[in-house]
Amino acid sequence: MNLLRKLGGVFITVFVFSQICFSQTTIDNSFLNKKVSVFIQNFSVESSLNYLSVKSNIPMGFVQSRGSEINQKKISLKIIKETVENILNKIVEADNRYSWSFENGVINVYPKKSQFRFEEIQLDNFEINDIEIEEIHSIIFNHPRIKSEIAEHNLKPLLGVAYDGPLMENPKVKLSFQNKRIKDILNILLMDKSVRFWSITYFGDKTELIGIDLLGYNASLPNR
Repeated sequence: MNLLRKLGGVFITVFVFSQICFSQTTIDNSFLNKKVSVFIQNFSVESSLNYLSVKSNIPMGFVQSRGSEINQKKISLKIIKETVENILNKIVEADNRYSWSFENGVINVYPKKSQFRFEEIQLDNFEINDIEIEEIHSIIFNHPRIKSEIAEHNLKPLLGVAYDGPLMENPKVKLSFQNKRIKDILNILLMDKSVRFWSITYFGDKTELIGIDLLGYNASLPNR
């Protein structure tokens, strides 16, 4: 996954407050009926979903099954003018460790089974002000509740630059939430079109590293 390119261009500020709730977002099920063509050759499930997100212009979030980076399945699909729903089904059939859901105009793909659901951790309070979008993952990992939870599961955060997207000058984000899960916070970024794709992934010989990646609408296409 490409790292953040040098910033430059248009100033973008995103304001998201706690009073914004999912019920305010129109759920457009026609997204799932949108027909697209995909040509996937030996892609991981994450790259397959990222590619589908680009082709369909539908925001998506992905949670990797811990250990799947070591035992990674490769997906190859050549599909002409099929619905997004059918393509999603084919992707999770090809790697049957995963399920998907569609809520509030975004798609989430997650492991069917997991001993630790990082994305389900609920934060009593989460607030950031004028933070550059590529720093959001480190703010999340430095939250006291998150630090405690991942240490309990013998995990360490991957804190390198984790954003790939359009060239922007000072892309600032404000977020203020109470009692939201990690995936709720990341999905707000999808719903607000701050990012197009997010992923929670594991790395290392013992999958001891956990990372959060955010991709913008002009992010590089996956190639594997």
